[in-house]
Amino acid sequence: GTRGMTDPTLSEDPGPAYSEARTTLAVTIAVAAISTGAGLLNATSTGHSEALAGFMLLLGGNGAALATFLLLKRGFQQAAGLLIVLACGGITTALMILGLGLHDVAVMGFPLVVLISGLMLRRWAYALAMVVCVGGLGLVALLEARGLIATPFSPMTSITDLLSILMVLAAVAAFVRMLVAGFREALGRAHASEKALALSNQELEARAARLEAQERERARLISDLEAKNAELERFTYTVSHDLKSPLITVRAYLDSI
Repeated sequence: GTRGMTDPTLSEDPGPAYSEARTTLAVTIAVAAISTGAGLLNATSTGHSEALAGFMLLLGGNGAALATFLLLKRGFQQAAGLLIVLACGGITTALMILGLGLHDVAVMGFPLVVLISGLMLRRWAYALAMVVCVGGLGLVALLEARGLIATPFSPMTSITDLLSILMVLAAVAAFVRMLVAGFREALGRAHASEKALALSNQELEARAARLEAQERERARLISDLEAKNAELERFTYTVSHDLKSPLITVRAYLDSI
């Protein structure tokens, strides 16, 4: 749960009710589907840059998804999460460089990277996502400022767009933190309820064991009582027989007299 944690969003222990492997696998499937769809659309384009971006999406996205799946199969969950975060950030940065830089629609991939890191509920994943996003935006802005990325926009527009993107990214990061905090709180309540239910089950099992022991003791006492009753009946029969014998003899003598 969240007990004893100052920041539940960045805890290293998501709790037993949460499966990081299933979450990472779901994200991997989504990345593969998006990469395939967007890659095919761009690969069939007539432009050289669009076609190159499409092939990069197809190869990079599906390659990263396959590698992540193999890591998950081998049980390397943290390595798989690290790979999928780096792959999404790298592909987004590459598409922006091949496209319109800071003004390219691929910039929407950075909020997706932050969301993916939030779903993993890991402090290192969240920190890595922020480093990847800020680093990728800084690299694209630097290349665009040096004229290595062809764009029809003015430098002032690029600066404005960069600040806007950073503001949106900060808002998404704050939203993801709030969302994950609420999710963690729900996990904590579910874990507490699970522990309380387990304790109740243990108490019921202990009570059932005590009742069973009492029932066995009761059966033993009844068996002992029946044995003693049988012994008492035999004793009574013996005493009665022993008392009747002299009386019968005396009666015989009286009859003779």
